[in-house]
Amino acid sequence: MRLKMSMPTISSPLANFLFDLANVVLSVGAAAVLLGTLGVVWMGSVKERYSDERIAANEAKTAGANAAAEQARQGASQADERAGEANKEAARANERAGQLEKEAAEARERAAMMEARVGELNLEIARIKAPRTLDQ
Repeated sequence: MRLKMSMPTISSPLANFLFDLANVVLSVGAAAVLLGTLGVVWMGSVKERYSDERIAANEAKTAGANAAAEQARQGASQADERAGEANKEAARANERAGQLEKEAAEARERAAMMEARVGELNLEIARIKAPRTLDQ
């Protein structure tokens, strides 16, 4: 069984016109695809160049920030060292103050003992200087 296709009844001049029109549309479409492809490639390279510039600027800022952070870390480390030294000095000063307070307490105790001894000696002197009586 054979399948038979029917041909529309189109005149030869109309067929030629439609054939030429289809070729023109096909050529215009191909030109549009070519222009679109060239535009995409060109604009892609432009975008990539701007992207590279932004990346380079960001890398420069990051390097500057890293350098500033390292400098801050060094400053903090030096401050920690100075604080440690100051704490050691304060501990030595507190120890010396404790020693001086102990020595002052001992000196006050000796002074009190000496005052008591002075009192005893004054009583003894007063007893010796007192006039003697016969009943003694």
